[in-house]
Amino acid sequence: MTMELDQASEPVELKALRLQPGLLLKAQPASTPGVEFELQVLGILDDKGVLVEPTSVQSLKLGLRGDEVLRVRGFTGRHDFSFSTKVMRVFDFTFRDPPLAYAMLGYPTELEARQVRAAQRVRVELPASAIPAGETRRIAVTVRDLSTAGALLESEEPPGTQGGELVLYLQAMFEDEPIEVVLPAVVTRLGRTGADTALTGVLFQDVLRGDRLALHYLVHRED
Repeated sequence: MTMELDQASEPVELKALRLQPGLLLKAQPASTPGVEFELQVLGILDDKGVLVEPTSVQSLKLGLRGDEVLRVRGFTGRHDFSFSTKVMRVFDFTFRDPPLAYAMLGYPTELEARQVRAAQRVRVELPASAIPAGETRRIAVTVRDLSTAGALLESEEPPGTQGGELVLYLQAMFEDEPIEVVLPAVVTRLGRTGADTALTGVLFQDVLRGDRLALHYLVHRED
């Protein structure tokens, strides 16, 4: 059993996060509150800006346009981070086949990040299923490692992509009654076992109160 801590958000330099190409970002335009779309990091250009690609053409309609102010957030696998920026330029070639679009975001001068350290963690073997973001099919997984912050899943195929989101449905017994705990999560790492099954590390996010209480029970019942 391992004890870990969460740090409060603090200012950091963007370069210190070492954002990798392919990392998913969530963007909210200031002009249309409540709207959110996904971007994918292509690279960092010195101190000039962040080159991103929309995950769908719909992003161009939702707020990825020149001079739009965006609030951007993401997760590196070690840090939750967020920053405000401005769309400097959009390169729209969606008229081509296949369609192509990318954009340059202004280099953020202020960025907040929170390093996520482990919480109390226990070895388990719990049946579960996971639904990747944007899909409806359930992928059977076994929870091998569980904490109030996240889990390690084993499955025949990975239930998500690095930085992508999923919903974990965990089956367990509570006072001799079967329960299903619903745990939205983001994928923090991917790997393989010696038996060539997939290992997927996830960090829980936006868990509802009832499910969080059930999660605490499952983690601490081994105490």
